Amino acid sequence: MAECVVERNGQTLVSPRKRPRRNDMSKVTVVLGAQWGDEGKGKVVDMLATDADIVCRCQVR
Repeated sequence: MAECVVERNGQTLVSPRKRPRRNDMSKVTVVLGAQWGDEGKGKVVDMLATDADIVCRCQVR
């Protein structure tokens, strides 16, 4: 009889497309503004960016 194998994603690297599961908690901080113009977002982002690894800006028109 065939053996049944159950794997959770990230537990083994059988497939080269699987990524190992990270146990550490990732932290994401989002600064969102609903108004046009200067509402202080830039200053807040500058303050938060000192401890960030990546800073990303998005503008939707």
